[in-house]
Amino acid sequence: MELARLLHQYRCRLNTTIMFVLFDMEEDGLVGSKHFVKNYLIPIVIGKHRLPIKGAIIMDMLLEYDPTIGSQLVHGIGNHLPQWRDRVRQNQFRGDFAAVWARHDVDSKLFQTLQSNWQNEHKYKLFLMDIPLPKLGRHLTFGLESKKLSPYSTFLRSDHSSFWYPHSIKNETINAILLTDLGPWRRKVANKYHSSMDNSKLLSRSNLLFLKNCIDSIMKTILDIGNGFCQQNE
Repeated sequence: MELARLLHQYRCRLNTTIMFVLFDMEEDGLVGSKHFVKNYLIPIVIGKHRLPIKGAIIMDMLLEYDPTIGSQLVHGIGNHLPQWRDRVRQNQFRGDFAAVWARHDVDSKLFQTLQSNWQNEHKYKLFLMDIPLPKLGRHLTFGLESKKLSPYSTFLRSDHSSFWYPHSIKNETINAILLTDLGPWRRKVANKYHSSMDNSKLLSRSNLLFLKNCIDSIMKTILDIGNGFCQQNE
């Protein structure tokens, strides 16, 4: 919503269509995003109108910034991503970065566009987590229910995965990345995840500035992808 407001406030003009979509019922099996992809993007945008989709940027949990040494956890995900784990170790396990989940060699271009537009990287780092997921093929025609994906369920629990593996005999896929603070793996909020302790006390200045940086960076990315420009109101 803030991105849409900024694009309007600064009278931005784009040469491509941008959709802002709020998905519901993620915790009930990605119901909202699955419905959007299956019943709108694939049959109407791609099928009926034959329009190319440059990609989807999914934002899920972006309010935890902690530069304290040892604040970033890696259990349960580090073994799948040794390069990312080593980078976190070199960073002294600080939770001072935003993470991008992407498929190795599939969503790379979309990530690179975000990376080239990322703001203040000296303070707010951007770490790629390019998950070695199975390649598309007949064994994945059941979408997220495909048995081949079960070892990677941790990486498929947010709405980006509805774009990666829609249930389709044609094996359509849509480039998508997830931008996240890795909340369940940030030490301060790990035990507050999905609880009443995840409340307004987390709205600290440092966390909000981290969120602002994410928004500013995505706005630049949108303008880049859409060959757009903005003219600030007088």
